[in-house]
Formats: sequence, structure tokens, C-alpha cells
Amino acid sequence: MEQGDSSNSNTHAHVLASGPLANITSRSDLLTTARIAYGIPEMRNAIHEDRSLPFGSPCILHGLRPQEYSADQNSHGIDASLTPLDSAAVSAFVPCRVIGRNNKHWVGANGDWVAFVQDQAQWTLLNVYTKAEITLPSIQNVGIHPDDHFRYHWEMASLVLLKIQITGEPLLFEGRWHYCAIAVFDKTIAIMMGGTDSDWRILKNDFLRPSLYADAIYDEGRIYAVTEPRGDVLVWQPMEYGARSGPRVISSPLNEDVANVNAGGQDSRVWFLASGLGGNIILVCIHGQGEAVGIPINYKGKNVWNCPSLHCEVYARNGQVTDPVDTVWVRQGDLQGSSLFLGVNYPFLLDAPEPEAHNAGNTFPLFKPDSVFAAPNYVNHILRFLDWCRIPVDGGASVGSTFVWPELNWGEFHEVPMWFVPTLPWPDM
Repeated sequence: MEQGDSSNSNTHAHVLASGPLANITSRSDLLTTARIAYGIPEMRNAIHEDRSLPFGSPCILHGLRPQEYSADQNSHGIDASLTPLDSAAVSAFVPCRVIGRNNKHWVGANGDWVAFVQDQAQWTLLNVYTKAEITLPSIQNVGIHPDDHFRYHWEMASLVLLKIQITGEPLLFEGRWHYCAIAVFDKTIAIMMGGTDSDWRILKNDFLRPSLYADAIYDEGRIYAVTEPRGDVLVWQPMEYGARSGPRVISSPLNEDVANVNAGGQDSRVWFLASGLGGNIILVCIHGQGEAVGIPINYKGKNVWNCPSLHCEVYARNGQVTDPVDTVWVRQGDLQGSSLFLGVNYPFLLDAPEPEAHNAGNTFPLFKPDSVFAAPNYVNHILRFLDWCRIPVDGGASVGSTFVWPELNWGEFHEVPMWFVPTLPWPDM
């Protein structure tokens, strides 16, 4: 990150950091501190050099409770906390403009952007630093109607909204926002190409039932969606997102007998998709009972449990070929020193620090390479007892963490935990 060019600028930043502005930032939540750095260039270096702030570190974003309704739109938002893996939690206020008195709830994130849903299918994308907001077209325009925030109906089918995937950083060009958003329901998927499309498009699929969608991503112009319980992947090719074009099917890397083992729920499976590792499509299967055992260890203010029943398999196949159906799944024994973060957020890989030799086999530090870090969605049945878990790709011991939630009033519920990496934003110069 950019540093000061002279001793004078560094001294000036130090004076600012130790003066009145330091008092302001010390009393501010992390996202507000980042917004101060955005508006006051002299503060950026000083804030960046404060190693107690988890900028650049993977954190779990917990929504504690919504703000009380106020006529002042600037006060609307969600009181939250950001919990880094290996340091204590810090407060974070997530701003969001509320229409009427109904609360918004987050249903996805990518980088600095968070996707929100409100009653009556009012969906928005929000930059948590600049507060730039994109209002998405109503999903009701394509016949999907809300029953509440997460339950919808479409023709004769009832739907559950799993997440809204923001597939990249939205860009403002010539007065129009350009972005790609994917609404992942359990029984259908809709895509919105902002700047190109005027409305959502429902992806055609004649193969789905009795399977359900579990996750979806956008990569190299294609949309991939994984189904449960088997783990088959459907892929829509470029320019084939209209109602008349169906997907190709990539068979699950697991054979049918394994995919259906213990279908009664004793060894449930959850599937995720990601991209990376040199242009590959990544398929992750997490399975087990998701139960924490023993006595938790309090580590940096979080309860960490052993989760011996949780395991994962990671597969990859080349996503840069003309037809990805022609390639094969390859089981991965590691993630090339990175770790993969999955949940309601758009999946991302981060390089993890190599643990010191004497800590290599220990539970701590929590941020370790070649691991899958997973958080639940609103309906995930394996991870519902945990806020997140760490599962080594090589089959090592898994751990999970729980958060002590504040008591809620009637009609309130907590936001789902999701992965978020706080950054210091830099405005265009």
C-alpha cells in the first residue's frame, strides 16, 4: 500500500494519528474509520500502520441487530462486529438505507459491496465505504413474488432465496452501473447484467428436479451452478442466458452410491463452487454432522470447538477451455498455500501465512494454508450449529467457532455470519 513520500508527510500523519483525529477513530467502528481514511488522505498511512486494525485480514461479519427506525436515513444500518481469525472482534456499522419501517438483511457480499434484500423484493447493492447504492430491478418483473425476505413463489413452486452473488466490482461508466448479479434460489437461478440488461433473466433448466441448487458462480462468461444432493454441476455457455437455452451437465465427481450415502441426514453434504488455482473451476463438498464436541477453547474472545465429523473434498477442472464439459474433475490435496472462504459471500482465495514449525500441527493460529473456511447460509443444515468452521483439505482435524449473540426482540433475527475482508479504500485520483 502507498506510503508517505517524505519525513514531513510521515510526521504530519503521526501528529494527526496522535491528536484529535485519533480520538475520533478510537471511538469509531472499523468501517467508519475506513471512511475517515477515504476522506482525509493524511490519515491513511497512520491508520494503515495501526496493526491492531484487521485491514486485509479475513473476518467474520456478524450482524447483531438492526438500528431503531429513524426518519434520518443516515442513521439506518446494522450494528455488527468484524471478528478476525486471530485477533479480537471490532465493531462495524454497516449503513443501509431503509424504505419504510421494514429491516433490510444482507444476502451476499463481494469485496467492498454487500447485497441487501427488503420486503416486497426491494434488492440493493451497497458499497459499505462510499455508500454508493445500486437499486436492482424487481424480481417480480419476471414472475417471482416475495412472501417474506427469503421465501418467494414462482408459478406453482415455492422458492427459498439462498444468496445474491455479486460476481465482481460494480463499475460506474457514463452514468450507468455495470455489474453482474446472480440470484440463487433453491429451485431456480436468475441473472442480471447491469448496464446491458434492463431486467432479470431466469436461466432455463429442464434437468433440475428432484435436485436443488446449492450455489452458483460466474466465470469466463459462463454461469456454473451446483446441485444437491449429488453435486452435479450445470453450466450455461456465453450468450445462452435466455429462456430458450438450457445448460450442459457436468457429472458429480462422486459416484451415485457415495453421493446418496446416508441420505437420511446422518452424513449430510453441502456443495460450494469457486474459481481460481490457475483458471480452474473449484467444487467443494463439505460433509458430516456439523456437531461441536468437547469443551471449547476461548481464543481471542471466541469459542473454538473441535468438529471431528466435518470433512471436505475439493475438486478442480479447467474452466478456460472451449467446452468445460470435456474436462475432468481432479481431486486436490492442497490449495497451493491459499485458503478458500465460502458462505453467503462470493467465494475467494487468500494466501495464508505459513505456520511456524512448532505450530504446524496445532489448532492455533486459526488462519492456516490449504484449508476451507465455511460459514452457513440461512438454510444450511450442516453448519447451523456453528458460525464458521475450518476444514483442512488434507483431511486433518476440523474446528469451528460460535459467537455469543445478544438477545433479540420479538420479530428480529440475526444476520447470517459471512466472510468479509476490510480494506482501506483509495479514491480515484
